[in-house]
Amino acid sequence: MGVLENFKQIAAIPHCSFDAVKLKDFLINYAKSKGFEVLVDKAENILCKKGNPNICLQSHYDMVCVGDAPNINIIESDGFIKANNSTLGADNGIGIAIMMEAMNEFSDLECLFTANEEVGLIGANNLELKISSKHLLNLDSECVDRVIIGCAASLMMNVNIKLNYKNPSKKYLYEAHTKGYKGGHSGIDIIKNIPSAISDLALFLYKNDAELVSFSGGERTNSISVNAKAIFYSDTELKSSENIEITKLESKGEKVIQEDILSLIASYKHGVWSYSRDLNIVKTSVNLAIISQNNDELKLKLFARSDNSADLDEVFYKTKAHFNNYEAKLLAKDEPWEPVPNDFTYAVLNSLQKYNPKASMSSIHAGLECGVLKTKQNELLCASIGPNILSPHSIYERCEISTIDIIKNTTFDLIKNYK
Repeated sequence: MGVLENFKQIAAIPHCSFDAVKLKDFLINYAKSKGFEVLVDKAENILCKKGNPNICLQSHYDMVCVGDAPNINIIESDGFIKANNSTLGADNGIGIAIMMEAMNEFSDLECLFTANEEVGLIGANNLELKISSKHLLNLDSECVDRVIIGCAASLMMNVNIKLNYKNPSKKYLYEAHTKGYKGGHSGIDIIKNIPSAISDLALFLYKNDAELVSFSGGERTNSISVNAKAIFYSDTELKSSENIEITKLESKGEKVIQEDILSLIASYKHGVWSYSRDLNIVKTSVNLAIISQNNDELKLKLFARSDNSADLDEVFYKTKAHFNNYEAKLLAKDEPWEPVPNDFTYAVLNSLQKYNPKASMSSIHAGLECGVLKTKQNELLCASIGPNILSPHSIYERCEISTIDIIKNTTFDLIKNYK
């Protein structure tokens, strides 16, 4: 069928994180139809093997669903594919589509499809299956100019704030919600200073001396927030602006939060914390990802990344200190994948340079499953490549069609020739 046709077939099957069973079943049946032995573990990872493979191809089969997703309407325009008002799922659907094509072409091949990567690398962290190949090629990168040989570690944390309420002292009751925010990947796009809806709305309310009734916002831990909403009192006559829609409400005796939530959120540093000049990438960052409120408790979910484990510990303790009187919990932490070149990474680079001479080796400020899988099987030699995917994790996601064949051809050359 071809890679693009495979991708369109995948896109028609719902596969949001935590809800990808239909695509899981499709991939299992597809692999069996091509003569592969198939194993599935409790974490819903799928390992497929045929013949005597030397390379294992790996992609995750869940996607970030934003906008109308999982109802994906693919549009081809100006050399790109994109979706109408939703994430496209090229992350990591293109990788899956290339693997499907490889399974159709080769008799000696291993393929690992991992589950729920977009919500904390859950499948990789809970993998119970043994990869028999000594070389793993991950197809989850998003720039055709790079062979990724290292990635950041991540840390997920919650801050839980018990709420008390009091009578308001301000005159006007308002509802505010953000509009026009673009969002983006909390790792790759964090360097672009894309505004956070949560941070911006909190600062706006703080500037207007608001008394908070409720606050919610954010979509995914690994996405920069697009939506935030608050109900509040203020003595200022407020009007809508370019990015904040204001509606005056009739007060019905709403109580306001006694705790000083707004100053805590508005003063917390979302975005880049430090930069590595050696690697020319972000070193450490934090995404103020989600805020939710339920009766007497407000929860903040934060997602940090760094190429240094000690720096992640520092983020956690600085966050704990910032929210001093409230409960800060470490939910998960993984280790960075150190960028050390080896024979396999050079072979991947040489293969990619046949089709893209300007390609080079690099590390990335985002999580890749290579790092997790390597901790499980230390002998694995790993590298990651992928086509040009712009604005992943947002409704503006698009993939450059010409770069898909570059990655397919590079992958196929390695399967044929690397020993």
